[in-house]
Amino acid sequence: MKFDTIILAAGKSSRMGQDKALMEVDGSACVDIHLEKLMQVSDRIIVVLGGNFDKVNAWISQNHAGNSRILPVFNAQHERGMFSSVQEGFRHVSDHRPILLQMVDQPGVPLQVYKQLARCWDSQYRIMQPGIMKDGQMQKGHPLVFHPGMIEMILRASPDSILRDIVDGEDSRVVEVDFPGILQNLNSPREMKTQGVSRFV
Repeated sequence: MKFDTIILAAGKSSRMGQDKALMEVDGSACVDIHLEKLMQVSDRIIVVLGGNFDKVNAWISQNHAGNSRILPVFNAQHERGMFSSVQEGFRHVSDHRPILLQMVDQPGVPLQVYKQLARCWDSQYRIMQPGIMKDGQMQKGHPLVFHPGMIEMILRASPDSILRDIVDGEDSRVVEVDFPGILQNLNSPREMKTQGVSRFV
């Protein structure tokens, strides 16, 4: 089983001070780190972009030339926030594969997590995500995986919605993993320094 994967990369990255999609981690751009891993578990990958479309689209065209499974798309409403980019991605998925939603600033999610989610997919659940035991409690992380039956609900919602509010109360499953990268993202140069880049590769 493979996913239709959406990579959210339309944010302004104002706190980071540079485009997170092209930000270098251990010598590779974040978007390339994701594409290399996600190609192994995805039938197609939709990369949702905003004001950075021209630059990141050119990068993908140059570094992944001829790969028809990668589809960069422009979210014309990217200024309205993350959920509008979620919707733009959902407009390009099929109606019969689970949808994996990955944010570009989480390059520390290892391939093993994606493969485990693919193995554990159960169509009786509407949402699935990895979790890790920390201080005796299960902490949920990323990415999220959606049942294709969620497509209509996502697209029907207001672009100003908050994803957490949309998915709250849906039947969900947490898959326990042992990789802290599911809880980490890169928001600022300070976090890059204090968390340690090596933890994200």
